[in-house]
This record gives sequence, C-alpha cells and structure tokens, in this order.
Amino acid sequence: NEMGVYLSPDWYDELPPNALAITQIYGYRKQIGSPNEFVEIFHADIILNNDSYDFSSDFAPGTYDLGTVVLHEMGHFIGLYHVNDPFIDT
Repeated sequence: NEMGVYLSPDWYDELPPNALAITQIYGYRKQIGSPNEFVEIFHADIILNNDSYDFSSDFAPGTYDLGTVVLHEMGHFIGLYHVNDPFIDT
C-alpha cells in the first residue's frame, strides 16, 4: 500500500510515447448518481517517463525540472485533473 513517485527507464507501450509523466489513481465511486458523487482515492502513483525525457533538479539545459513536473502530477495525485481532459467524464 505504498504510494510513490517513480522514474521509469522503460516507458509503457500502452501509453503515448510523448507523455512526460502520468499519475495512476485507483478509487471507489461514492454516492453514485447524486449531485455529491465523488471518488474516494485509495491508491495513486506518479510515474515519470525517463525513457523519452531527462529530468533534473538544477535546471540543466535540455532537461525538465523534476520539481515542477512532480508538483504538477501531485495535483492529479490528490484528485485534480486538467480542464477538458479527454480521460475524465465530467
């Protein structure tokens, strides 16, 4: 039951190769069909695509800032999503 942040040296074939990172969220839908419907998250992981991209914490040229990418993914980790996200049924 550990939640974590992982650098993946081999990116997943079922994911877009241009994805910088993903957050996997597992949860249960609660109060389904009501105006107060929500998802209770019981597990989430952040996975960074270290196969196609380089990450750094010192703003090195040609790299992505690790802290900024993880901060963005932490928003997903706590249940936030992109506006007009094609993967979310709003």
